[in-house]
Amino acid sequence: MPDSSGPDSPLLSLLDDLYPLARVLVGEAGADDLIRTTYRRARDVPPPERPDALRSWLVGLLLETRRDRDDHPSDRGPGDAFGREAARHAAEQTLPVAFAACSAQERALLVLDVLSDASPAELAPALGLSDEDARRERDEARSALRAALRDALTGPERMLVDVALSEDDLRSVLQDVLRQRFQPAPPELHDQVSALLTSPAGASSGGDSSGGASDPESGDDASTAGPGASAGPSERAVPEEPSEEAFGLTAGLVGVGLLVAIVLGGYVVAAVWSTPSGSPSPPSPLSTFVADHLDDVETVLPETDSAGAADHLAQTYGRRVVLPRIADARVAAVGEVQTQSRTRIPVILYDDAASDRRLYLFAFSYALLDTLNDRVSLDAGTRRRLETEATPISRRTASGAVVLWRTRDDVLGLAAPDGSTEAFIERVEP
Repeated sequence: MPDSSGPDSPLLSLLDDLYPLARVLVGEAGADDLIRTTYRRARDVPPPERPDALRSWLVGLLLETRRDRDDHPSDRGPGDAFGREAARHAAEQTLPVAFAACSAQERALLVLDVLSDASPAELAPALGLSDEDARRERDEARSALRAALRDALTGPERMLVDVALSEDDLRSVLQDVLRQRFQPAPPELHDQVSALLTSPAGASSGGDSSGGASDPESGDDASTAGPGASAGPSERAVPEEPSEEAFGLTAGLVGVGLLVAIVLGGYVVAAVWSTPSGSPSPPSPLSTFVADHLDDVETVLPETDSAGAADHLAQTYGRRVVLPRIADARVAAVGEVQTQSRTRIPVILYDDAASDRRLYLFAFSYALLDTLNDRVSLDAGTRRRLETEATPISRRTASGAVVLWRTRDDVLGLAAPDGSTEAFIERVEP
């Protein structure tokens, strides 16, 4: 047992003060290691050389240790370890409601996806679809779950889930929720299924509720199709023995099928899925939306600079946007795009000396993207990369190239001149 009265006991007495700081900085998974490393460094300093203000000294050591070990200094704010931990907690509280809001077909696919880890190739034959269609259906179910989760959240929680909850984290949270609620199957159901599997083929326990069972006393067989079609038991065809591989797959599907039946309350997984005619077009990726709407920008503040543009955004849209610096370009005006639903999207216009053209910076917020969710979408890959703040992402579309990045809760989209992104990204300082 450690000596609680030795020269290091004052350091140990401050452990409870340091642990919350470590949790906030690196999350639960990394807090213990950060504490141990900090105390190891403190131990190596002889007591006479330690400063009198031990708390301040230890806090400084912990912060210095965190900085020394931080491979991604820009990964701060909602996307850091503590933000991801908080996002998981928010999702855990709300996910049952979001899952229930999905359609029966989507819930079935999500159950198969997270509990059986079924690949599209495994799902395809069960659903009567091609591998590509099965993959598309699975991805759409995942997107529907995230959309339902966002609808169930508001304000900071919604922004936190957008920024910090990756697709893998969302899948992991759903897996935990489903396992807690639906696994394992009830023991009595195990007994009933076991009895079914060990009974003779065609046997019925308690009679056939459909009323279609044959009566051995009457001589009538429900399978008789007409004169000459009946046959005695010894004359009936014996089905082929299933292969070992087919038996393994069938057993696996039986287990998953039981779980799906519980979740869906009797819905059939392989029901015919169809999209209603006349349904609206799916939303466009954010980069495509930006590239397609350059001609729709109307100037609302013809002459200004960075400070004037920022002030206009604050007064007109209630937004405090950090405008980027672009080498060889300057802020010249402010415009906006107005959608058919009267939603206004601010656009900052730069005069670019390098290309002798105007550059268009679309300033979205997560709240604004919520309003545009029927027209604009953030795909999983882009959302995941936006977790790291101020890191430009290049996206090419049929209408041109776009650079995206996140600053706080703003998602900015900048149309690159002449469709080039590699050299252009080097000019942008988010």
